[in-house]
Amino acid sequence: MVGTIELLRPQCAAHSAGAGNIGITTLLQALLVSQCELTASQLWPKDYGSHYIDKGTEVFDFIVIGGGTAGSVIAGRLSDNPAYRVLLIEAGGDPPLESQVPGYGLMLQMSRVDWNYTTEPNFKSCLDFPGGSCPWPRAKMLGGCSANNAMQFILGNRRDFDDWEKMGNPTWGWNDVYQHFRKTENYRPPNPYNVHGTGGPLIVDRFNGGFQDIKQLIMQAAKEGGYEDVDDFRDGHYLGYGLLNALIINGTRNTPARAFLQTLKPNLQVIKNAIVTKINFDENKRAQSVNFVYTDEKGTQYQLTAKNSKEIILSAGTIETPKLLMLSGIGHQEHLESHGIPVISNLPVGDNLEDHATITVLFKMKPNEPGFIFDPLFEYLIHRTGPLAGVNVLDATGFLDVRNESGIYPSMQVHHLWFPQGTPSPLLVLGSQSLSIPNVLIENSVLGMMFILINPKSRGTIRLKSTDYLEQPKISPNFFSVYDDVRLFREAIRQGIKLERTPTFRKYGIKHLRQVHPKCSLFGDDTDEYWDCYIRHANNLIYHPTGTARMGPIEDKRTVVDPRLRVKGVKRLRVIDASIMPKIVSANIQATVVAIAEKGADFIKEDWS
Repeated sequence: MVGTIELLRPQCAAHSAGAGNIGITTLLQALLVSQCELTASQLWPKDYGSHYIDKGTEVFDFIVIGGGTAGSVIAGRLSDNPAYRVLLIEAGGDPPLESQVPGYGLMLQMSRVDWNYTTEPNFKSCLDFPGGSCPWPRAKMLGGCSANNAMQFILGNRRDFDDWEKMGNPTWGWNDVYQHFRKTENYRPPNPYNVHGTGGPLIVDRFNGGFQDIKQLIMQAAKEGGYEDVDDFRDGHYLGYGLLNALIINGTRNTPARAFLQTLKPNLQVIKNAIVTKINFDENKRAQSVNFVYTDEKGTQYQLTAKNSKEIILSAGTIETPKLLMLSGIGHQEHLESHGIPVISNLPVGDNLEDHATITVLFKMKPNEPGFIFDPLFEYLIHRTGPLAGVNVLDATGFLDVRNESGIYPSMQVHHLWFPQGTPSPLLVLGSQSLSIPNVLIENSVLGMMFILINPKSRGTIRLKSTDYLEQPKISPNFFSVYDDVRLFREAIRQGIKLERTPTFRKYGIKHLRQVHPKCSLFGDDTDEYWDCYIRHANNLIYHPTGTARMGPIEDKRTVVDPRLRVKGVKRLRVIDASIMPKIVSANIQATVVAIAEKGADFIKEDWS
């Protein structure tokens, strides 16, 4: 860094009397120091890959597969006991600089630090994407999707978890899961009703950045539209509009990897850039080792094995977890035999796939005053505030009951996005490639209202395409295979458009952008047929996949793991991640995954105490 400053100084300091040159040089140094702080190596644990090659096969008490949200919590909690030797194997490396800056994080989706999945077409959804196949980002780096998501941290509602318990999963009701959630929290905003935890390792705060004026505009319009103003979505307050909490520290992204793995522990080893290819079992069906491929800094690959003396914990996520189970001989017998894989346990792995589909409706508004392109970057590097210190306006969120059933619990969530005049077309985010969004942004700013179906009835599957560990599995979400999901979106869209009648929307000239989708032009404006067509073409995903290693009682043939998250039919293997959810929760899933991991870690410690 100092060398860079010295290189610049002779070229531009000749005509300075002194003070100006000192000031500019100091500013440059401050900017570079701020940038370096975002990529400081001490944020992340050491990579033991090369060390492990030299020592050959080692034995650990616990091997955790996957260093994402759940895996980071598990490895951190287990290694709190100095008597346990813990190995964490992560397919990716350290998060890049963009991950640390909230406003840049979403740009990492479908990049080199992503698995770059795509879905199988079902000709009922994702029709605006090439071949009817939606992109499905899943992060491949420490922290997993907590390193490139929208950072929202909300647990869901009481009914979600009480339903889990009613499905035959004792201790998974709201009161129990809520305590595990509080255990992990270190909540920073005012907490007058003591609904949050304050002593945990995971710092939770509110954004002090993003487009704050647009957020307040949204909140005011929602209040005028008759929605309750909710300070915190907690027990008994599930409907209305509010600002969500986030995993953020002083304007930078926080992740479970940063919170649970940063402290150096001699009994915890992390191997990065290593993909587990198989879990091996002995003659008693006990998980005894894992095979993995490690890639060093020079790009050289090594085939390695690690053994465990107690358990293997699979926390690779809703897509990679079922894929690895199937490659290891756990799954539908007929499916495994079709690929020539010896069957260890015949279980419905890959079934029950759920995600939150989303539809975006656009509103045009008066053009904003264009700012200098480097203004937000300067403000962020110097103050850690401004637009880049938030994730657009996504934390301005509503929960609606468009089913009109309970009056307490939501069936639809609403996020918002704001695109200032001149913004490049955000097609990956919005989903539709048929609407002329770029033309609108030439003369207007655009506000997007993203409706999210949080209790879908449609279910999908994940299956192997081959036995090649590098090949993506066959991801078939089957969105809108149940028509009721389409109907609910239609009702939500009509509710949302009514906000253009509020005084706030009228004041700022915010009007529904009534573009006619070319594939739906045969249908009349605002008819059921038009909206059904629009929904099937312009939908996208919110990237909350769950359920592919479903939890349930031993006797339930639809499930993969028991209520203590042990894989059925084998020994000393657990799944602890989003794939165990028997039913998707009614909100962003990150906080629930952390609670699952906290609870799973307690199960392990109890069983081996």
